[in-house]
Amino acid sequence: YEFFGLKMRNKIPRIAEGKYLKLIYDELEMRDLLDMNRENISNLCEVCDLDPKCPVPEDLSVFCLEGVFTKE
Repeated sequence: YEFFGLKMRNKIPRIAEGKYLKLIYDELEMRDLLDMNRENISNLCEVCDLDPKCPVPEDLSVFCLEGVFTKE
């Protein structure tokens, strides 16, 4: 999603996106991040490095899916 951006996020090939989302789901499950809700979404922001691309801070977007995996 980072490379396609918000405007092009619906142009990602369905099969590629499905496989990608399965990988992301498994990784989020291992990191105990699947039980997030709107009240504690700011916990994701603390470990995300895509804040320059984030349209609204502390609001869930497609960038939240991959931003938590790239910060060192």
